[in-house]
Amino acid sequence: MKNWTAIAAMALICFAAHAQKEQVLFTVADDTVTKAEFEYIYRKNNAQVEDAYSDEKIREYLDLYTNFKLKVKAAKDQGIDTSATFLKEFEGYREQLIKPYLTDRTVTEELLNEAYERSMYEVRARHILIGVAPDAPPADTLKAYRTITMVRDSILGGADFGEMAMKFSTDPSAQDNQGDLGYFTALQMIYPFENAVYRQDTGEISQPVRTQFGYHLIEVLDKRTSRGERQVAHLMVRPEAGVSEAKGAGGRQKIDSLYEQLQQGASFEQLVRDFSDDPSTKAQGGKLPKFATHSRFLPAEFIEEAFRIRNIGDYTRPIETRYGWHIIKLLDTFNVRNREEMEEELRTKIARDARSELSEEAALAQIRQENKFKERQKHLKPAREQIDSTLLSGELVIDEENLPKNKWVVKMGKEKFYPSDFIRWLEENQEPNKYKYLPFAIDQYYSDWKDETVVDYQIRHLEENHAEYRNLLKEYKEGILLFDVTDKMVWSKAMTDTAGLEAFFERNQSDYTWQQRVEAEVYSPKNKAIATQVKEMLAEGIPPDSLTGLLNLEDPINLGYTYGKFEQGDNEVVDKVQWTKGVHETEEDGKHYIVRIQEVLPPQPKELKEIRGMVIADYQDFLEEQWIQELKQKYPVTINEKVLSKLF
Repeated sequence: MKNWTAIAAMALICFAAHAQKEQVLFTVADDTVTKAEFEYIYRKNNAQVEDAYSDEKIREYLDLYTNFKLKVKAAKDQGIDTSATFLKEFEGYREQLIKPYLTDRTVTEELLNEAYERSMYEVRARHILIGVAPDAPPADTLKAYRTITMVRDSILGGADFGEMAMKFSTDPSAQDNQGDLGYFTALQMIYPFENAVYRQDTGEISQPVRTQFGYHLIEVLDKRTSRGERQVAHLMVRPEAGVSEAKGAGGRQKIDSLYEQLQQGASFEQLVRDFSDDPSTKAQGGKLPKFATHSRFLPAEFIEEAFRIRNIGDYTRPIETRYGWHIIKLLDTFNVRNREEMEEELRTKIARDARSELSEEAALAQIRQENKFKERQKHLKPAREQIDSTLLSGELVIDEENLPKNKWVVKMGKEKFYPSDFIRWLEENQEPNKYKYLPFAIDQYYSDWKDETVVDYQIRHLEENHAEYRNLLKEYKEGILLFDVTDKMVWSKAMTDTAGLEAFFERNQSDYTWQQRVEAEVYSPKNKAIATQVKEMLAEGIPPDSLTGLLNLEDPINLGYTYGKFEQGDNEVVDKVQWTKGVHETEEDGKHYIVRIQEVLPPQPKELKEIRGMVIADYQDFLEEQWIQELKQKYPVTINEKVLSKLF
């Protein structure tokens, strides 16, 4: 009696829990949103919100969420969720969401720890490569192994490593660097190579190391603690492609002249803005992203000079790289980041690196275990016997009639997979010239099919087995629908509805007004003598283009020039002079400026062409508000106050 009572009680508890999950919080027309769905979304997006679970905050978010669901409903009614564009984008997101369920988190954490510990050090090494393909016939593999062994014995016997690299290495760069790879750190080399380097002592010649490229001999030349990162700015003069030697010398003359200006106290940032040839950093005063000594995006000589600067604010003499001439200024230094700061970056790099296969292999093993994976390779024998060399050329065709129909090769859960399944997959996925050796090709293709079968099984059962994945999938689907329908009804509409935009601007023109402005020319002369010439030439009525051209003939940085219409706050130099017509002089950051104000413009309405971007943004807000009201009329929203009162 007690057992039956317990069973009945348990059944009631389960039923109550299920009913709680399915409580409807609100409806949008005939679509329902459950209390459980809203709670999940609310907790996820309000974890850091102060007083998040007050009645006011919940109702405020509920209003936003009902608007969201209204737009999703509109998107579905417009058929956006069945369009080819949507389905393609959604499939891309779905593939990303699946990835965490196809990797082993424990192994991933171990790889993260290993990568972080290795990133504390920089290693300089050289290598000799004897190339051999992963699928090479045994005879070719043996030949490569014997060659690398012979080379190693020669080096241990006294032969010079660099000379042997130039003579035997199949790495083309060995002819220039004698196998020296410079300094590098974790996640910059392929994983087997990295493992060998970090496990090896300085000066030691490794045993042959096999990678996807062949066999390597490795000598570690140096190991040092990472020197952290630096951030610098640079003032750059770029030589023009194919210019004469005389013009190239002119580039050197320009960088030397700029260096002289710095020595005399000129602002580095202002010189960059006026004269640097690097458009990507010019507006930021020449600032570059942080980099370490092993960074690959900057020339080695640039990095070495940057790390020689001792004090923040100091700068180098002009140096030359393949990009041109540079003066480098040290902005900041950074110690090696801690694990938490590096985690996201390391995780991304590991996911793209071959070592991620370790995590995938562990996950595959876990999936096999959870789904009672079984394998009977002997049942594949009749199929293997029919596979011939046409597989290597990608032309294999096999008659399935000769394959056993009732003998499975792989079994997962209640699903069975037969030799014919493998053969059909093989015929679809074979690639010409992918492999050169038939036994290796068959084994590799079978291994790939088996893994793909396991992964496919996991994916097909993810939604039913993992609530977290199910919720995320719905979020992404509705998020894409929201973006697409809002773009159609609001964002793109505001961009293309010229008549509507103009009517909106006219109705709200009082909101768009210029404050007092000046129309002005701003001149930045190199010195007082140039300033005097500028004033004289302005008095003579020489136009700005001719004026700057004449004064920059002898030295390209004699005079900088800017023209525009400025409100207060737009330009620091213009702000410092009196706003009256005529020529004015001032200083900013120790540099002399001449400002000629052509016109003082009173407050006046802005023209649409002057502020089109701002008006479009406001028009979009207007269209969205109008659209929401239309949706509420079309799709009535009904909120279950009784369920709402029980939230949290």
